[in-house]
Amino acid sequence: MRRTLVLTATLLLAAPASAAAPWSDPQRVSSPHLSVTARALVAGQDGRILALWGSEDFGASIRTEGTWTASRTSGATGFGPQRRVKADLYDARAYGKNRVVALTRDERRVAVAFGRTDGRFGSPQTIAVARRRIAATALATNERGAIAVAWIVDRGTNNDDLMVSVRPPKGDFSKPLRLVREKLRGVSAAIGPRGEVLVAWNAFDRVRARIRPAGRRMFGRTDTIRSEDAFNARLHTDVNAAGRAVVAWSARFLSEGGTAGPGFVQSAVRLSGTSRFRPAARLETGDTGTLELARGPGREFVVAWRGAGGAIRAATTRGSAFGTPATVDTGGEIGDLAVNPLGEAVVVWHRGDAIRAADYRVGAFGTPQLVGPARDTAGPVHAIVDPHTDDVVVIWTDRPDGRAETRLVGSSRG
Repeated sequence: MRRTLVLTATLLLAAPASAAAPWSDPQRVSSPHLSVTARALVAGQDGRILALWGSEDFGASIRTEGTWTASRTSGATGFGPQRRVKADLYDARAYGKNRVVALTRDERRVAVAFGRTDGRFGSPQTIAVARRRIAATALATNERGAIAVAWIVDRGTNNDDLMVSVRPPKGDFSKPLRLVREKLRGVSAAIGPRGEVLVAWNAFDRVRARIRPAGRRMFGRTDTIRSEDAFNARLHTDVNAAGRAVVAWSARFLSEGGTAGPGFVQSAVRLSGTSRFRPAARLETGDTGTLELARGPGREFVVAWRGAGGAIRAATTRGSAFGTPATVDTGGEIGDLAVNPLGEAVVVWHRGDAIRAADYRVGAFGTPQLVGPARDTAGPVHAIVDPHTDDVVVIWTDRPDGRAETRLVGSSRG
């Protein structure tokens, strides 16, 4: 999940070390349900932070599902009352002062719903209707309100369609454009502050990308990034204010019979004004896992991932490439990555029955901090920064000891 704050590079590179404030006691964000899944956590320029989650319950042999929101005002000690949303929403993004856009779940329809950081959403707006199953979607926005939606239509074995529709600020979504037809396994999208649109996809064992320059209506040619085999690549993308683009991924071959090949964590950078991505740099080889990418201050990016043996690892860009990775913990699974107003990256991960976090600055981690318990659950973890303060907010799912229900909880550090 990307977290973007436009800061000065000086803060990240030369900010003095300071002791991290303690985390608050976990606060219940949702009512209890049989199952709860955190879907998004976004921050508006108005200082509100919006949590979005889904629930599942069974009663009288009937399954019921719901989508919920709760909002936290800047500097508040916790989230306000939960609000039920009629549409089935996920993967939300914030833009402008208090606007939010979220994708809807539908195997044959691509649609978004617009809302506000107070948790209110309107009816879904259809972008496209597919004759075949929609296998994957990607949503991107920038601060001005440009929006891009990319999706894969599953047409068979080697002829899937990758489609994209772009909406300018205060405009309408464009007619869907097919970027490629080939064997597709995943997609990611990003929009830079200037308006560049980046779409990257996993073409079986290769990573490819196309970019629409700012102010243009057409995408450039397909760029196949030179890399190690990228089977099952989990892609993350971003573009900074200078137009520099990054694609980062973790990949590993897994056969239907259970045979596993070598795993790789790689990243590729495309400099502003150039036509192609540079060859991908290998950050780690081995049994790697979940990865997160965030845009840091100035022209820098931060990437964090689960490394070989379960170690929590991270690196920041140094010019046109990522620097030497650093290790923060010997075991865990990456939850999220955020950049705070002091210019520090905050890495959050799940280990055992707890959520932990650490500050990352100038290639070194601070001491891991206990955020709160995550008992008997291993669902998504989301972290973000209050745009008006130094508060870091985290949400996750917890199942209290001895109970059948799960609930969404949150903690903050200010």
